[in-house]
Amino acid sequence: MSPDGTRELRTDILGGRFGQGKRTLPTPQDIGRLPWLLNASGINPFARLGAMLAMMTIQRRETIIEAQRMDFEARTDGMSGLWRIPGTKTKSKMEHVVPLPPFTWAIVQAALAIAGGNSADDWIFPQQRLRRAGDSGGNTMAPGGLNIAMREAGSPIRPHVNRKIFTTYGKYLTPRIIETDAAAIMDHAEARGTTASDHYDFDEQLMAKWQTMIVWETFVLKQIKAQTPEGASDFPAFIRYVEKPWTYEADTDNLLVRLGAAM
Repeated sequence: MSPDGTRELRTDILGGRFGQGKRTLPTPQDIGRLPWLLNASGINPFARLGAMLAMMTIQRRETIIEAQRMDFEARTDGMSGLWRIPGTKTKSKMEHVVPLPPFTWAIVQAALAIAGGNSADDWIFPQQRLRRAGDSGGNTMAPGGLNIAMREAGSPIRPHVNRKIFTTYGKYLTPRIIETDAAAIMDHAEARGTTASDHYDFDEQLMAKWQTMIVWETFVLKQIKAQTPEGASDFPAFIRYVEKPWTYEADTDNLLVRLGAAM
């Protein structure tokens, strides 16, 4: 195991080039530096939280900026949650559920806090300036805002590279994030139904996704801690995260909850 929390990475992975433009894959150190770079003054406060949510959840830019208050569900432990992305916002046209362990949940809470509002349909990454003549406002921020924040921060990471980062480094973690587990997070591939067996299948898949997201968050947190600037606190202030002991307990997401029983 290497100091950055991965198994020993091959040199062709760390120096690997991909895509038509043959870009270099960002390193684990780049991942760890991202929130510290975004913490700099002058970076759009919504865009930097959106950029971090994209890194932690591996969702598309459009999915990130179209998130609404009603899409997020706090779990009874008070430290984690679920992101229920409705079918109207997914390519598959089916609800896609993304587990949010504590650090990722803290990003969502920070975004909700600065977005303000109490309506369920409030955007958590709202439009901040009019884009063109006749624009009445009230929309989401532009997807490109996440790219701009990362570029202004000086990071080589961009939202469209997150999936390559996730699938490449994920298979070197312990336990490994295998292709099917990665696809369940990225591809909105759940099959939904109405029978009891369908609910059981969904419940089992949700537990598998919790493991994937916990492994990924643990890896990213190790990189962030390793890149902490001298004299800085443990985590960038804009995320408002305080690390506390936490263990995933499946009972709040069990079959009875999925079937609508009282918690």
